[in-house]
Amino acid sequence: MNKLFSFSWQSAVASASICAASVAIYAITFANKGALPESSSRIPSSPDSPVVAATPLDTTKKTGSDTSNVAGQDTNKLRYPIKVNPDDPYKKAKNSSLDLKNPPSVQRKTELDTSLKYYKINTSVDSEDVSNDQYVPFKDQNKQDTKEWVQDYFKKRTQAQSTAIQKSILPPKIANASMLTDLFGGLVDIQPRGTAELTFGMDINRIQNPNWSLSEQRTTQFKFDQKLNLNVVGNIGNRIKMGINYNTDASFDFQNQKKLNYQGQDDEIIKSIELGDVSMPQSNSLIAGSQSLFGVKGSFQFGKLFLTGVYSQSKSEQKEITVENGAQRQTFNITADKYDVNRNFFLAQYFRNHYDVFNQNYPAMSNIVVTRVEVWITNTNGSVQNTRSAVAFMDLGEDELVVNKKNIIVNRVGAPTDNSTNNLYSILTTNPSYRSKNSTTLSTNNAFSAGLDYVKTDNMRQLNPNEFSINSRLGYISLTQPLADGSALAVAVEYTVNGVKYQIGEFARDVPNDPNTPNVLFLKMLRGINTRTTLPIWNLMMKNIYSFGGYAVQPTGFRMQVIYEDNTSGSFLNYLPVPSQKNIDGIPLLRILGLDQFNSSQEAKPDGNFDFLDGYTINAAQGKIIFPVLEPFGADLLDSFHDKVLGETFVYDSLYSTTQSVAIQQTNKNKFSLRGSYQGSAGGDISLNAVNVPQGSVKVYAGGQLLTENVDYTVDYTLGRVKIINPGIANSGSVIRVQLESNTLFSIQQKTLMGGRAEYKFSKDLYVGSTLMYLRERPLTQKVNVGEEPIRNLMWGLDGSYSTESRFLTQLVNKLPFINTKEKSTFFAKAEYAQIDPGHPVLINDPGEAGGVSYIDDFEGAEVPYDLRLGNYWVMASTP
Repeated sequence: MNKLFSFSWQSAVASASICAASVAIYAITFANKGALPESSSRIPSSPDSPVVAATPLDTTKKTGSDTSNVAGQDTNKLRYPIKVNPDDPYKKAKNSSLDLKNPPSVQRKTELDTSLKYYKINTSVDSEDVSNDQYVPFKDQNKQDTKEWVQDYFKKRTQAQSTAIQKSILPPKIANASMLTDLFGGLVDIQPRGTAELTFGMDINRIQNPNWSLSEQRTTQFKFDQKLNLNVVGNIGNRIKMGINYNTDASFDFQNQKKLNYQGQDDEIIKSIELGDVSMPQSNSLIAGSQSLFGVKGSFQFGKLFLTGVYSQSKSEQKEITVENGAQRQTFNITADKYDVNRNFFLAQYFRNHYDVFNQNYPAMSNIVVTRVEVWITNTNGSVQNTRSAVAFMDLGEDELVVNKKNIIVNRVGAPTDNSTNNLYSILTTNPSYRSKNSTTLSTNNAFSAGLDYVKTDNMRQLNPNEFSINSRLGYISLTQPLADGSALAVAVEYTVNGVKYQIGEFARDVPNDPNTPNVLFLKMLRGINTRTTLPIWNLMMKNIYSFGGYAVQPTGFRMQVIYEDNTSGSFLNYLPVPSQKNIDGIPLLRILGLDQFNSSQEAKPDGNFDFLDGYTINAAQGKIIFPVLEPFGADLLDSFHDKVLGETFVYDSLYSTTQSVAIQQTNKNKFSLRGSYQGSAGGDISLNAVNVPQGSVKVYAGGQLLTENVDYTVDYTLGRVKIINPGIANSGSVIRVQLESNTLFSIQQKTLMGGRAEYKFSKDLYVGSTLMYLRERPLTQKVNVGEEPIRNLMWGLDGSYSTESRFLTQLVNKLPFINTKEKSTFFAKAEYAQIDPGHPVLINDPGEAGGVSYIDDFEGAEVPYDLRLGNYWVMASTP
């Protein structure tokens, strides 16, 4: 038996300060205190050239191993001698870093001489003189004292500053300096804010596996991680500003902002220089600028000539959205393998078995009504509200598809699903031990298998009503968020069939939960913690619902077709090319799959268009297409063929018998797709389908005319929405075009943008400008696919504008009947011209061709190598 023990230790340090202390130990040994030399003094003969006498403490001389006693000298050498400087006695000796400081018993006394021209210096130990008196001129001593005072002052200032820095992570503001004031016009103020986190820990695992050695059974791993969240705002005078926002946990690169801006004066040639995140808007509407760049930008002025240049890396992509009749039009293209996985579930096998029958009776639909549902999932978000201990059973209420036939007896076959359909519920309720939270009697004698027959969870969370929706006539639920891997899904259901009530599972209020002895709930399992496609529970997940990403979809303007990719002709057809099958040859797939049974008046007459029937073929609120058959590209499509062998070549049956990840690999069968377009809800709000849109990058046109932001429309750059606030434009019905930039979430292709603009202003009313832009994409490899070719485009343009006030226009308007105004009229004229020179990088040029080369398929991925040296690829060829 394998046992696993795991121990994890982790610690996080946000900040730390370390102090150091130094300890000095002093020792002075005097073997014979009376042997110290007597103090003597000598006054210099001339004040201009003083005579200085100095006698060191240690004057012992060592010869061999003996110490001779020189007259008047100490016979014992001090272990730690006191050093003085005999050449310059009024200066302190520079001791080695290994020497200890003088102890407190050593005192150096300085006093003014009676002549007031000299300082007398004397050194003593415990009031006993140990050196001759020294005389220093007054001016020299005063100069030395001043120097020491200045050094001590700055030393104290440095220590005070270091102490302040240790107490706070914010450095003090740098004081004004004359040089900085002249260059930048003021003080330097840099204020960083944020947090730095250091996380370290250790994982100790122990696995008691006798097949492993002791060193393999015990493993220890050191864990280390660091996080930084930094925000810096700074000003260098009144000309340079900086802003840095950096977070190591940022999901995308555009969330980290870095910018340094120099702003010149009005009379300077350099108007501004920007480094970091810059933008390059354009006055010429025919040339698209960019608001999301990273590089350097400069603006200059030479009299009436204004120049702007930029060299940067582009981090965004251009988008355009068209809105017709007040509603936004979107297109979609969904392949057959992209069904809405882990979100839509039948409440029991009974509802799945009758799904096709119920849909055939539309609009009468079914004779069932789901009246109450409680949905429970594995609690993965740590919520403490609406949680219970529960046991979900796969066979609860089932009849023919009971898996545990050994212990479960079916009471009624073909009847609606109910707790009394089989004897499982009665077994559970007659044994009180099954209600216990810690009970293990379910697995006694292998009666029920944990993870297969049931899933027991001590902490299941009940979903709120806004976290799922119910189709009460067809008997299935749709979750707002898909289930996570390893999460179980269980329900308690109450419904009626022809007025007769049935119940599956138990509701929370029917089984009180005692805090002292918690009682578990018995629920119906819809999905277990492990995915097994061979179990009947696999079919409870619906695989005939596709989400196209819309919301509040309108019937007007909705178009959808089911497309088949024909390998023979290389075309995309809305029918199956099978001339031998007269019943389906040339018939649209919409009709074959049940999506075209009515006309616009809901008469049973197919008209070739998608039947927009909310709740039946489409969920307009959530933007989902619902097939009225269980397996539209599998068994239901095969039933349309008279020749079943021929039908097997078209159907995509692995989509329903295997997991989605496995079915995607069946590329020879994945030939169907859903293509169409739709309009969202009519109104003033336009979704940009992007978040964190760069400021100023949104331009809105109505009927070809550029609108004004905050006058005709407003933009929520965070949520990515445009709201038309001009009622005249919103009610005009004109086509609205929205151009924007979207920060690329994931970009591995480098795009370089260089450009410049020159603008000459003759006056405040007249200007002429020219623009030059160059965009280059660097290919990752010389072999590029069709449709993914890198560009190298050069665009240039000219533009000019003239505007002036015109009294003549006001007088001309006043000649109209019933009009009399004194408002000023403005004459405005603007001309623009642009030209593009498209190209591609020379890296993808074919040596023998002038143009570039792109590949449809180089078949490099068609080869699957197998290394025969690896034993896991070897199998037995036959039974030995």
